[in-house]
Amino acid sequence: MKEQDIEPRLDGFRYSYFNRRDRTERDDVIELSLDGFRYSYRVYPNPESNLAPVVMLGGIFQSVATWTKYIEYINLFAPVILVDPPGSGDSDPLPVDYGVDFLAAALLKVLTTEGVPRANVIAYSYSTPVGYRFSQLYPDKVNRLVLIGAVKEILPDQIEIAKASLALLQEQRIKEFVNIAVSSFTRQELPQAINKCRLVARVLRYNLLKLSLEHQHKYQQNILRWLNQSPLDLTDTPDVSALIFTGHYDHFTKAEHCREIAKSFSNAVYTTVQSADHLVHLQQFQTTMELIMNFFMGLSLDSVANCNPIEYFSTPMLSELAA
Repeated sequence: MKEQDIEPRLDGFRYSYFNRRDRTERDDVIELSLDGFRYSYRVYPNPESNLAPVVMLGGIFQSVATWTKYIEYINLFAPVILVDPPGSGDSDPLPVDYGVDFLAAALLKVLTTEGVPRANVIAYSYSTPVGYRFSQLYPDKVNRLVLIGAVKEILPDQIEIAKASLALLQEQRIKEFVNIAVSSFTRQELPQAINKCRLVARVLRYNLLKLSLEHQHKYQQNILRWLNQSPLDLTDTPDVSALIFTGHYDHFTKAEHCREIAKSFSNAVYTTVQSADHLVHLQQFQTTMELIMNFFMGLSLDSVANCNPIEYFSTPMLSELAA
């Protein structure tokens, strides 16, 4: 997919506020607070774009600094707002009793502050329940929704692994903690099947070994919050168009669970990416980016390389049923 080949998809309004004089610099950091918890976001303008701004929510070990490569790609086509909600990155730690509704409200405050009427929302892994809940509570604020490695519910074996990781961290047995974390997110036993398998595991291990005490504390609170949250309510699916995908070999958020989430939407697309596991965005960068941007621009996903069959789910209109 080349930029010059793309016909912009009009959403009925132009995002001229990203062309204000105070929004012409990249990497514009804005701080907010909600219930006394400080958090921040960064704005990456694209005043020439007619696409809704893309809002990104990362995984449990990620922060705004993690997504530089992805932002640069997306920003070619659309404005980007990258959020470090409370409990993530350099934002304040968030006690475990603040759940996904609070984090959804934090995202709403970002959009309200920027005057964004509707956004394209990307949520990955730990943040997928937040993106899902935000779309439930504020569907009029969501243009399209992408869930990568979507967490449908916490499985019994994941509960045991999470509790073991918390115990190791509490005892400062860092190397053992890192081993559990890396094994949870990557399929190291499949180096021939997964692209960049060993490299991605090595990078993840290196970064986790450097976790500061502050970020260890945030991880503990976030894991406890994750363990306490209810399964996604698939009987009240957000009334938005959604793309749900993960890596073919993902054993953390299983493909069949992601497909079940997609089927519950009235209008959704589902696939898995070949030669990838839960860290699909690292192992298949180009495929991940093309899936997301084709979806946001209303282009076909069928031509995106390295995908298993694309499935489309939709609920027939009442008029169609009557016919």
